[in-house]
Amino acid sequence: MGSAKFNLEKFIKKNNFGLWRVKMRALLVQYGIQDALVSAEKIKDVMTEKEKIEILEKAHIMIILSLGDKVLREVSKEITASSLWTKLECLYMTKSLANRLFLKQKLYSFKMQPGKGIEDHLDDFNKIILDLENIDISIEDQDQAIIVLNSLPMESYEHFVDTMIDGYESVGVMVVTIGDSGGDRIIDSSCSSNVCPNKNQFWDYRKIDGGTVRLGNNKYCVIVGIGSIKLQLSGGTHSELLQVRHVPEIKKNLISVAMLDKDGCSIKVKNGVLKVHKGQKIIMKGTIMNCVNILQGNTSNNLIFVASREM
Repeated sequence: MGSAKFNLEKFIKKNNFGLWRVKMRALLVQYGIQDALVSAEKIKDVMTEKEKIEILEKAHIMIILSLGDKVLREVSKEITASSLWTKLECLYMTKSLANRLFLKQKLYSFKMQPGKGIEDHLDDFNKIILDLENIDISIEDQDQAIIVLNSLPMESYEHFVDTMIDGYESVGVMVVTIGDSGGDRIIDSSCSSNVCPNKNQFWDYRKIDGGTVRLGNNKYCVIVGIGSIKLQLSGGTHSELLQVRHVPEIKKNLISVAMLDKDGCSIKVKNGVLKVHKGQKIIMKGTIMNCVNILQGNTSNNLIFVASREM
């Protein structure tokens, strides 16, 4: 996997261990040394003894260099990657009853804080979900959706919440189908970036070496390029998606609500109509029909928003 370089924030106790753990494992996979997380006896027999030792040492060094000094003092006696990994999980991924109750209470009392943007709010939610998954507690998609909707202030999101409860099954996901012009697009409130699996859809493109994007299911996928994609909208107008990540691993195109929010857009749902605003201008508009939002306008390719639980 060679020369790709990644900057991984060191785990120093104050940052989130569950998220650091996901990134650390992804980094080991990127370098092809993830087998070191199991005992030496379980590493593939096809390797020579020299190759096994090299993998074990590289993984151990990489994890050590990704820890802050205070954490390192607690695990300094662990001389293998697998024992070091297990020790870290025991120290910072406790499955005690008290911790399980604490995280569940944190989830079910989750509320949007005044002044906080939608991106940060959803990031806080995903951190809680990840912490729960790390101690083997899974929350169903519908339950996640209800918790997120209940966390939003009713004075600002009342119509959106009512519509989502009536029509959608998974947290913040709507699919956009663009006729024959490139397949399905998903507006995903949990995805960290706009992403596309098909290089041919980009009009402005450059390759990048390394980096990952977080999807709504907390999965991290490798980015191979970045660029812009143009969409034809109602009335013959066009909209441009900037900083779109090229991620061949995903199955569908994803439009990030967080990125729309960063770009100054707002999404409103009222009386069966979904609108995406930018300033005084409506850049997308759809009519809800049995969980499906069909974009209005004289377009050659209809855009369809539909609930989906798959990527």
